Amino acid sequence: MSAREGKPHSVPGHRHHVVPVIVASLSVASPDGSAQRLPEAMVITLDVDAVPGLRDVFDRQRAGEDFDVVSRWGAAVDKEGGEAPIVLVDFYLPEVDLGVEIAVDVDKYSDSLVAGIRSGKVVLIDPELAQVLQKEDISTALDRYRPLVVQPPDPTPAIGVLQQRHDFPREAYEPERRDVTPETSKAELASFIEGAKSVSVLAVQYHHDGTPTIVLVDPETPAIRDTLPEDAHVEGRWGLLAGAEHNVMRFDAFAEGVALGRWLLLDPSESVVRAGASGAHTVMLISERPSANQQEAEHQWREGVAVWVPHVEVFRTLLSNL
Repeated sequence: MSAREGKPHSVPGHRHHVVPVIVASLSVASPDGSAQRLPEAMVITLDVDAVPGLRDVFDRQRAGEDFDVVSRWGAAVDKEGGEAPIVLVDFYLPEVDLGVEIAVDVDKYSDSLVAGIRSGKVVLIDPELAQVLQKEDISTALDRYRPLVVQPPDPTPAIGVLQQRHDFPREAYEPERRDVTPETSKAELASFIEGAKSVSVLAVQYHHDGTPTIVLVDPETPAIRDTLPEDAHVEGRWGLLAGAEHNVMRFDAFAEGVALGRWLLLDPSESVVRAGASGAHTVMLISERPSANQQEAEHQWREGVAVWVPHVEVFRTLLSNL
């Protein structure tokens, strides 16, 4: 039911600015059978007739069509403090040249925003589907009606605004780590790997001071680099899908809140896990297998994309299981 995240150069300037009809959240039962519910998505109901062309997009999506989409989090703050800050959910559909910026009231919908941040998903629905969800099984209805789902990659703007207004602990924003069970494995895996490509070459290289860097080889790295604005700050995020026999890691990179790519690692080696757990806060994207020659390796780095990764907790989780 999700859309395909697009490239950063697809983002235009014009947006339709809208206020949601209502904002809510979805949660699912914990796989361990406890009473705790895990965040599944933030759900935004929109007046689709208020945006020219949006109803047609929803109808086509429901009929089975998928759209490329670029999405991001944003924020709007009244510097004088007269009005509550706003979190913005921004998305653009290049196939129909349609951009929408949704203003979400932080004070009214803080819990739903946290659910969107932790799950990484925002489900966009119309009032008709909102009524259906009140009467039918949610999972069945979502599969049948295929709402538009966007996955903004960098929640930093939204987290910053929420922290200004609400004293949530940092853990409230951390993405959920979900253990795979036989009952949930198929659905969890499909959601986790969506839009990602496998990594065939992964390595660890060390700076002169001994700091480890995880090197990820992707032949499309030059094309990714060409999309970056000058002096762009590129950040990354690791995710983990833990199973009884296998572990799948996912790496997402983004610049200025726009997705650059998503990569999958199956059962990372012990050397990679130990490097990550010891503080490998940089992932280097390069286009060819790392060279053993120092000069060639330095050239590969200059032509690559350096990604700063603030959190490496997933590696420490894996390390504890070695």
